[in-house]
Amino acid sequence: MANTLSGRFFPVQTVHLGVQTLTTFNSATLPFDIPQGAGSTSGFGIGGGLGAVIENAGAVYRLVQFDNGSGNVAVVANAAAYWKTRASAIVTSDESDGEGLLHGAAGFFKLVVTDQYYTFVQIGGPLTVITDQTADIGDALILTTTDGVVAGQAAGSVNTVPFGYFTSDDGSTTSATAQLYLGMFL
Repeated sequence: MANTLSGRFFPVQTVHLGVQTLTTFNSATLPFDIPQGAGSTSGFGIGGGLGAVIENAGAVYRLVQFDNGSGNVAVVANAAAYWKTRASAIVTSDESDGEGLLHGAAGFFKLVVTDQYYTFVQIGGPLTVITDQTADIGDALILTTTDGVVAGQAAGSVNTVPFGYFTSDDGSTTSATAQLYLGMFL
């Protein structure tokens, strides 16, 4: 059965992703190019909404195109995504190709994505992220200079542009849970 999502979505009410979901979408074509299946009266789903924002099941996602950057950096699930070309909704996993650490956070990858394919990055809601082992509960979520990795920074620190906060300690591991709110500002 086809996977159609309902919820807060701009500019339409539903998105047709074929047999994929928001957290498994890795496609060479935009969703509007995926047929809606037998009996459908419409030949498109999202209508070409690259950059579109969708809320589903308490999380917020943005449809983007992935470029692995000049360093050919492969995506890892739960890694940070950086804006490569914000105006064209192109993201990268290569921190050095991103638009800068302070304002370059585009969201988080939920799966391994093929270079030049379309996917959804999570920009709001609860999620698991890859950390540099500095995260404590309540710390601000900030980017680092390591591809895909975020750090925790204590409240009140200078030059911090947080885009979420940690809801667990990472301890001696390289992952922690966080509450993301990029979607509130983009």
